[in-house]
Amino acid sequence: GQQGSHANGTLSVTPGIYRIVTASRDPKGNLHEEELCVQAEQGRKTHVSMKIAPIRTQDLIVQCAFEDFTVMTSEGAEASFFSLQNRPALAIFLEPGREPSEHVLNELMEQQHRFPDYLDLIFILHGREELCQDTMRSLLQKLSPRVFFQNGLTAAPAIARHLYVDNEKLPLLMLLDADHLCRYGCSGYNVGSIALSLEIAKKLIE
Repeated sequence: GQQGSHANGTLSVTPGIYRIVTASRDPKGNLHEEELCVQAEQGRKTHVSMKIAPIRTQDLIVQCAFEDFTVMTSEGAEASFFSLQNRPALAIFLEPGREPSEHVLNELMEQQHRFPDYLDLIFILHGREELCQDTMRSLLQKLSPRVFFQNGLTAAPAIARHLYVDNEKLPLLMLLDADHLCRYGCSGYNVGSIALSLEIAKKLIE
């Protein structure tokens, strides 16, 4: 779920009855609204507690297709990504050593005990040298991701556009089903994105 934020403020208004609407938009484009009616009286303060409409985990699930792309395997062979991804997977375009990707790697280590057997973990990196980065080395001792390489991570922006997330931000995280459809995606660093991905993956098999 989403964490609420709290702010205090005072607003002077003309006496009357007001309707306050807050809305959240899910990845499918649907609006989730909360509505509150308030009566403002002359010379009186009225305290109002507002909240943003919650988005349920199932509302975050999408079904988005994207074009196949070429990667290099750890053995040095070129292959299409779809030919290598034949099970549900959490696939991440990563830049180890850069702060947004570092947060995701740290969250993966925190969530390692929750990572299910039915879900592959796939990393797509710029090059083999990134396997030697400190955080990546620590993670490789705890988890066994499948690692592919793509110089420049050139496929990421187009996929991000299909997912309606920021195509200029990495890491790009994709929860994929066995048919290569993205069921949840996000770009940049989003607190709790790994835990949320695992929660969505669990719902998809229930």
